[in-house]
Amino acid sequence: MLLVCFVVVNAAIRFAAVPDASVIHGYDASSYLSPAKGMLAYGDYVRTEIPSVADTFTVPLYPALLAVNIFLFGEDAGLAAVIFLQLVALYATGLMTRCLVRPFYPKAAVFAQAIVVFNPNSLSTAHLIQTETVFTLLLTAAIFFLFRFGRTLELRPALISAVFVGLAAYCRPVGLYLGAVIPFACAIFGLGQAGNLFPWRRIARAALVGAAAMTLVAAMAAPWVYRNYVAEGVPVFTSNLGPYLRDNLIQIYMKRHKISGIEAADLFELRLSSYMESALDAGYEDLSEVEHRSIIGAFALREIASQPLSAVLSAAVRSELLLFGAGGAGNFKNIFGLSGEAMHVIEHRRATGGPWSSIRQFLAVAPLPYLVLVVFTAGWATILRLFGLIGLIGMLMGPHWRHALVIVTIIGYFTATYLFLGQSRFRVPLEPLLAVLAVAGLSLLRTGRRRS
Repeated sequence: MLLVCFVVVNAAIRFAAVPDASVIHGYDASSYLSPAKGMLAYGDYVRTEIPSVADTFTVPLYPALLAVNIFLFGEDAGLAAVIFLQLVALYATGLMTRCLVRPFYPKAAVFAQAIVVFNPNSLSTAHLIQTETVFTLLLTAAIFFLFRFGRTLELRPALISAVFVGLAAYCRPVGLYLGAVIPFACAIFGLGQAGNLFPWRRIARAALVGAAAMTLVAAMAAPWVYRNYVAEGVPVFTSNLGPYLRDNLIQIYMKRHKISGIEAADLFELRLSSYMESALDAGYEDLSEVEHRSIIGAFALREIASQPLSAVLSAAVRSELLLFGAGGAGNFKNIFGLSGEAMHVIEHRRATGGPWSSIRQFLAVAPLPYLVLVVFTAGWATILRLFGLIGLIGMLMGPHWRHALVIVTIIGYFTATYLFLGQSRFRVPLEPLLAVLAVAGLSLLRTGRRRS
């Protein structure tokens, strides 16, 4: 029944979608399509606009998926095939989430699956050319085997988890440093019971298994690091850290100076030019693209460290609220071709005054259909966060506290890496874990109601 509903809902979305919505409104879609077409046209991982330069900005797994389908079916049908595969991946993620929950709350496991596959945020993202859906499947598989390690403390499931983490890193670079989290997660699973909470030999053995898994992730990443070193002379997995830090700094500029995103970007370029002229020797115009991005990152990091604490906190709080509270309504608006501007678009195009003024501006001009979408999707997210908070407390106080700590560790890792750029899109990889917590909360409330 769940599968039938899933098929019907997604068929309706595809039928109602405007032409080419998956590409036009898939943020960063061109970043993946360009190297995909570059692989087909030149037989190398390059961007079509600069085929003479190796692409070090992205990683190859998702562009390779695009390239294979474009090669087999042509561009339009190939991209449609990718959307179909992403919907299959979303449903598989739901099934895997169901398996995550079953050992803890067997009667409620199906609700976890439903929460994942019908989640407006994940559902809308699966209809766009973006990496999140495939990345989430790989991440959930890694967590599944990590949880299996928690039951057995054996090497094999930890290594399988590491393989999926390594594959996830080739889909989205943010997955790479999750490898460093594995030893901590394994050590948590090595903790004992009350009265002997720290059996050091057991913890050390679990941590060593985690270290072996982390080493495997590093070994999987090494060939791409070497490839980038040979191509550009810089041993990096990707060269996107500089632009990423720049985008984070722009968010702080917007809050500090109460300016639009466009104005903040102009301010950044002005200060960067001044920095490069004063701090670098003559000839900086001849820097390679990778070297230029590295300088952008160093400058942005220095600027972030010098910003007032109030501006940093304002940007951080707003980022977390958007990360965990935004519902993905903007995706559906774009897919269906509805009118209206999202709050982040309002902030980007014009100054909003205070840090929350964009909410008032949005409510003042939002068309009714879009407003209904926002209320529904944000309501969905808010309700699940409330159930999730109850579930987290219940798991921490119950027999599954180790799993709760691991979940918090993984969510905390991603929350920290997103810094000041929190948005609903970046929550997609966390939706399965958040579904686990929500189901835990529902089960706890249901059990309490029965006892009363």
